[in-house]
Amino acid sequence: KAMIKLFGNENTKINVVGARPGEKKHELLVSKNESPFTFELSEKYYVIIPQINDTNLTNKYQGLVKIEFEEFGSHNTYLYTPDELAAVLEKELWLFNK
Repeated sequence: KAMIKLFGNENTKINVVGARPGEKKHELLVSKNESPFTFELSEKYYVIIPQINDTNLTNKYQGLVKIEFEEFGSHNTYLYTPDELAAVLEKELWLFNK
């Protein structure tokens, strides 16, 4: 719907074909195994510290807040509405010449 808003016209239609074999329903970005090593860099960004003993990394990210969720993925995050997604794509110039 966002793509139709940006690039479609009155003749543009949506054809729902359903899930394809092997297609993921949700994308997992931080697993249960990674969450103990994941910290907030900012409101929108996280860092996953490698599970190796590296003093430089430990010192660099010391003091960051650990995440509060066990997993993070498309199943437990905020999903943009088509209008919100279109606004982000326009603002960030993802689909347009700069």
